[in-house]
Amino acid sequence: MFQDYFKETISCKEISELSMNNDERAIKVLKKSGFYFGRTLSILFDLFSPDRIILGGLGYRLPKFWLFEALKELKKEVVLKDKIEQRVVVSELKEEIGDYAALITAVG
Repeated sequence: MFQDYFKETISCKEISELSMNNDERAIKVLKKSGFYFGRTLSILFDLFSPDRIILGGLGYRLPKFWLFEALKELKKEVVLKDKIEQRVVVSELKEEIGDYAALITAVG
């Protein structure tokens, strides 16, 4: 994974930690990932026009590079731009979001 930037296999967590130490390779990976995520969000908004999209872990762990790039690309690509940045929110549940998702899946 990320062979263009790292010789060894590396996890998302490790890339996150490297970016916090201003590693240029990690920052490039996060910005590129955010860029494509922003494009994906724009497609979701254009197709379904949701009131909100609630982001999990990466949204609150990596706001500086990943989320910033995602929102920048979303604003550029989405057709209906009305208050678009207010419609993408980071979950307040933080680490507990997985527990709630598992519970909902088990009950449903």
